[in-house]
Amino acid sequence: MFHLRNCGLLSLMLIVPLQVWAGQRCNCSRVQSACNATVSIENRLIEITSNSQECSRVDYLIEGHPFVALLVGGSEQAKWPGQPLSEPNILVERCLVCWDVSVNQDGDGQPLIGGASEASGSDSPERDPSPIIKVLPGYPPNAWVAELEGYVVVEFTVTGDGTVESSHVVESSDSIFDLAAIYAIDRYRYQPGLKNGEPAEYTGLQERFSFAMAEGSSEVIVSMD
Repeated sequence: MFHLRNCGLLSLMLIVPLQVWAGQRCNCSRVQSACNATVSIENRLIEITSNSQECSRVDYLIEGHPFVALLVGGSEQAKWPGQPLSEPNILVERCLVCWDVSVNQDGDGQPLIGGASEASGSDSPERDPSPIIKVLPGYPPNAWVAELEGYVVVEFTVTGDGTVESSHVVESSDSIFDLAAIYAIDRYRYQPGLKNGEPAEYTGLQERFSFAMAEGSSEVIVSMD
């Protein structure tokens, strides 16, 4: 079970670069070195820039909320999910140069994904999609104020390029949590599954989120069950 504990309305978010293939190419469980990055936002468009042309992971805060972006080629744009901001408070926490699985290989000549060697399509014609990035929902402010707890089950499809589509709620204790769960699922990224050795679409995947208030405090707990 994956837990997030936070105070007040603080939520964990992830801004997904428009070129989502970076999430399949960059393995940030293996850090090569440090880099320098800048982040700016105009209207609803975020510009993330690294001084490295290699795979980079940039962790930053916008108005106190944490975000992460994966870059290839030194720059990337992302969509700000909320309302347009005027002179937002932005803080870049760190920039890391990650292992590039399209360039670096293990001793057997196989590309490294998630720190482990993956068999080629010819050796593994069938493979379920495996998550690269998962995101916890933020606790809905209205639910937090009303001290509501609950859960949501979301069903979704993983496409042949590892993105998520057709996400919808199949079970929910209260609709107040639904949008937060959908918002998180839509930012999942996967190593695509294989059918007959080719990337394929997988339907009917599900994720269950639980929303709870920590007893005796203002903290909230969001978890993947």
